[in-house]
Amino acid sequence: MNEVVQHMNSSVDLLSLINACIHRSESSEKKFYLMMSPRVMAICRRYSNSKFEAEDYFQECFILLFKKLSSYDPTKGEFIFWMNKLCVNAILQCKRKSLKFNFREILDETLQDPDSIQFNDVEEINYGELIEKLPDGYRTILNLYYFEQYSHTEISKLLSIAETTSRSQLSRAKLFLKKLIVEKNETR
Repeated sequence: MNEVVQHMNSSVDLLSLINACIHRSESSEKKFYLMMSPRVMAICRRYSNSKFEAEDYFQECFILLFKKLSSYDPTKGEFIFWMNKLCVNAILQCKRKSLKFNFREILDETLQDPDSIQFNDVEEINYGELIEKLPDGYRTILNLYYFEQYSHTEISKLLSIAETTSRSQLSRAKLFLKKLIVEKNETR
């Protein structure tokens, strides 16, 4: 019961902070920035090729967050989910502008015996550095599908690609990730 009260108090505090940010309180904006920075940076890192790129995405996310804070409606869901979606969309918008997705890139390299590797769920693997090594298009779809839990239909609309392309890119991303896992295991 204490956890429920604490959650309610933290929700009220967050809504008060958001409201103060909407009214351009510098101290509230700074507090909001410091509170949300780790989560926003984690999202940015998942979609980036480098620290530099993640920092660019991070800046774009916060610009959009502060711009769109007034459109957050607490009756439609928790703020964190709204913020995550907004950040992912900001990152995808950056990618559309600066990087041309090459969804036709095909990896013909396959593992000798892909079934010999236990690969049940990307979320259970603690190989963030391996995911960063995936080609940009693979990593983006893998992140959207597993971490953001978008369907292939939603991914196809977000990225303006065919649904079958989303499915095949995810399949190729998993094969590529398997290959990286095998290589990592062989070097141990």
